[in-house]
Amino acid sequence: MRDDWRRGFEALRTKAQAGDAIGATRLFYELVNNQGPGALDVQPEPFRQMVLDNVRTVPLALSARPPAFSRALLNGVKAPTLVVGGAQSPPSYAWINDAIAQSIAGSRLVVIPKAAHLMSYQNPSGFNEALLSFLALQ
Repeated sequence: MRDDWRRGFEALRTKAQAGDAIGATRLFYELVNNQGPGALDVQPEPFRQMVLDNVRTVPLALSARPPAFSRALLNGVKAPTLVVGGAQSPPSYAWINDAIAQSIAGSRLVVIPKAAHLMSYQNPSGFNEALLSFLALQ
């Protein structure tokens, strides 16, 4: 799984470094939403345009050094924490979300059905229900 993820991001970096920010954005969308080629093209126009309006952020994100991240750091989180994932997200996201939820005492993990990485758009009612339920407990 890790190797597949790395290969996906290497293809993104290659496109971004070649100056193809739109191509990199398309690949990023396919990767984080666990969908195949052309997935962005079949999205509703307003959503597709929103994603394409942000193409400049993909090369920037790929060039940034990832922040330090560890279970020990997460163990120090004392704030109420909701960890949210999409049921259709890549399997690696579920693994990461599980690790985060296990590392933050008292956190709550919710998986939004019929959604991937962009769950607030893909299943807004499921996402809103999870968020509002969590906030009601605070």
